[in-house]
Amino acid sequence: MKTRPQLSITEKQFQNLPEAKTTDAGSHNTVKAQFVDADGITKTGYFKRCDASYPPLLAKYAVAFSVFIRLALGKRAAEERLVYNDKNEVIGTISLEVPGFKHFSAPDKETLVKENIAELLVSAWRHQDDDRHPDNISLAGIIDFDMTYYRLTSIIKGPRMTSGYVARSPQEACKLTADQIRDFPEVPRNHWPSHWPKNLNLLKAYTYQEMDLINSLKGDTRFKKQTYAALLKEMLAFNPDMLRKRLQLYLGKEALNLHELPSSINQGLLSFNKNLFLDGSNQEYSFIDHCMMYFEQEHRDFIAVVNYMPEFRKFLIEEPDEFTNIKKWLVAQNDEIDAQQKKDQLPAFPYDLECVEDTYLRVWRDSFVMKFYSDIRYFETMRDKLAKQEDATFVELDAVDEEEFEEIPDLDAANSLLVISSLPKIPVTTVTANTDPFIVARTALVSQYMALYNKLKEKAIAYYKKKSVTIADNKVFFAEINALLDEHEKETLRIVGTDEVTEPLRAMIKADKGVNLFRKTLQLFVREVTDEYIFVAVADCKEDSSCDASPVLPNMVSYDQPKVAKNLVDLLCDWIITFDRSTLDSIVQTVLTDNYKTVGNVLFGIFNAENPLNRKTEILKLMENTSLTSTDLVSQIFSNEGRGWYRSSYNTNLLKELCLTMLKSYKQNSSKLLEICLSGGIEDFDKFIGMLDTEFSWHELGKNMAEAIVSKFKKAPIVAEEKGGSLVKPVSAESKKSLIQSLSLLRVAPTQGAAITKDQPDLAVSPVLRFAAGGSDTQ
Repeated sequence: MKTRPQLSITEKQFQNLPEAKTTDAGSHNTVKAQFVDADGITKTGYFKRCDASYPPLLAKYAVAFSVFIRLALGKRAAEERLVYNDKNEVIGTISLEVPGFKHFSAPDKETLVKENIAELLVSAWRHQDDDRHPDNISLAGIIDFDMTYYRLTSIIKGPRMTSGYVARSPQEACKLTADQIRDFPEVPRNHWPSHWPKNLNLLKAYTYQEMDLINSLKGDTRFKKQTYAALLKEMLAFNPDMLRKRLQLYLGKEALNLHELPSSINQGLLSFNKNLFLDGSNQEYSFIDHCMMYFEQEHRDFIAVVNYMPEFRKFLIEEPDEFTNIKKWLVAQNDEIDAQQKKDQLPAFPYDLECVEDTYLRVWRDSFVMKFYSDIRYFETMRDKLAKQEDATFVELDAVDEEEFEEIPDLDAANSLLVISSLPKIPVTTVTANTDPFIVARTALVSQYMALYNKLKEKAIAYYKKKSVTIADNKVFFAEINALLDEHEKETLRIVGTDEVTEPLRAMIKADKGVNLFRKTLQLFVREVTDEYIFVAVADCKEDSSCDASPVLPNMVSYDQPKVAKNLVDLLCDWIITFDRSTLDSIVQTVLTDNYKTVGNVLFGIFNAENPLNRKTEILKLMENTSLTSTDLVSQIFSNEGRGWYRSSYNTNLLKELCLTMLKSYKQNSSKLLEICLSGGIEDFDKFIGMLDTEFSWHELGKNMAEAIVSKFKKAPIVAEEKGGSLVKPVSAESKKSLIQSLSLLRVAPTQGAAITKDQPDLAVSPVLRFAAGGSDTQ
């Protein structure tokens, strides 16, 4: 004889069970009953006895659906259990009371928002429930799940008489679409709070006032936020391993036996999904295995509808606190599970909080897939437009909508990898011999755009092939895409050159917003995935304690703003204090030699307000004063007293050399620090330094920094120097914070125009600098 599931009861456990009678077809009178549970507590529920319209198979589904639904709703969804007779045969189910449940009633819209009706409606929508009439939903929760996943259960229960005529068929009514979320809470189900019953059963209708209140939520921003938060919660709470273990408690070794069903139902189920029912095989197999196959497929379909919506991505970007709120709820659920386990001594299966964080990273990544898809397709468009540029006559570019390609490709089973992999193949351009400089440049540009498109597609496919992602994976992807965009910008500028004949091509390149659009996407993307935030240990998130695991990134600021200068200055000053004069003298002398070694520089200085020969002499005199500490010497060099030395080219180059030496030293002494703060990871550090050394203008930033350094050292006490000490001593927590913030704000891109030279006190062409993810150019 088979054993009953641990969380089930026998009919004998009921106390004074009255007789239940079936009313009209498809409806049941449930009877209130009490029983003593395994924890010794008397519990109340509603017993529904099996009959022709509620066979044991449907009873098993109702219990399985209850377990699935309660992953995200907890006690707001009724707990269903199987009821057995003496022969261990399923004879019905009991639905435990939902605390505070009563017939639907809502006095006003504020109450609906306060009680988060959105969460209940999202659950009913997501689980394809077609029976949310006023007796099955309350502000406290939802009950009755035998018409959940109604595309399946309607085959067992039998469709409504109006199905396919007045009312939509189950297959049509329960199909999930993104437009339904956009129109939420209006959903075209038969029994739903926003409208009259489509099967004309007015005995189960909402009142006019209730329908008006529900429909008034559509334009409410609070309700919309709750809707998307509930969708995210459904995604994060789903864990197949945990769900399987919980199903085991409620369903045990129950089997699926198609051969016990009437032939009409048997054939209907096979038509619905042959694989799900083993192609009609007469063999028994685990009902839990069957449910898990179905649930995982339905969850994938749900993800495919919601995760790629631009509106859902926008919600994730704008409402990072919702992730923290969901984690707090999950922690509270685990506390309740732990307390219950101590009472009934049954196995407990809490939420795997590390898995929740992994799922969130994957949800975040996949929410951007359509944006990456459209941003990559943009370069295909530009390539085509360049290829049509017949001659040197300027052709104005048509505006390209940022969301032009923001539609999921027509795929049988949409997922992020399939979306990216569906990017069209671009054929190789055939290059013909031609000496016309315009044609040569145009052909080179077409090839360049084709190369960029293919490289971006290759990187995106490799990234989305990962079944799970880490912050490190995201950082690498971010750095790789940025490198390709940087390389593309350099190459296109080189191709178009400065000749008059290629002016139309230069105009087209200037009008091309593709790189900036992609950088804008990356800027939003990196807000969540860089190490600028660290997840707070979820177990520490309690309702009565502060828990902010939300991603935090410093406000994006321009490099020439005082905030950036101050951060770099704080770090640099802490660093300079730690080493002796001989080290500093060596750096000062090296910059002097390089800065004043050319005749051109000397002649340039004669006509400048600052004579470089006098400047060099003054610096050498300062170095001869051995009584000056390192901080004194730096302060004197950067001082704004005298002839405006703080604005000199020498100061700019000295500042640059000090910063580069400092950063290289931090690489040697604190690799973990750099691993946290550099977007590309420690392996990209040498390239980062090289870009600072060759492509970054320190002049504008230097003017702010020099004044700040002087100010800081004049006010701060001079720290005694340690002879023979290492170049860099352990950095303080405050200095680490400054370095992380400074480097997260600065990401260098190639300068446009002439390179910076050491003999230019002022820069003729301002630098192009993009920050964090490259949202803007500052000139």
